[in-house]
Amino acid sequence: MSRYSAVLENGNEVAWGHDIPLNEFFIQEFPANDEDEPLFCIGNNFSLNPHPRYPKKTVFTNEELVDVFNDYKDVIPPAHILSVACNKPF
Repeated sequence: MSRYSAVLENGNEVAWGHDIPLNEFFIQEFPANDEDEPLFCIGNNFSLNPHPRYPKKTVFTNEELVDVFNDYKDVIPPAHILSVACNKPF
């Protein structure tokens, strides 16, 4: 499993990665106030908390995940976004 994280300008933390056993890319955002509950937590196979842009969606294609990853392109390396687009673990 790979997992990376970065603190955003608003103080929130974004985490992303690839879960090898599940063969799933994921991305989640946590609020700055240290609540345990993420603002959203989405992936290819399941989602714990829906993304605000996709409130009823629980399974995401790589293309849809790339769309969300691009929202964080200031902190997520371009190589990671490309890896999701090409379905290659990073």
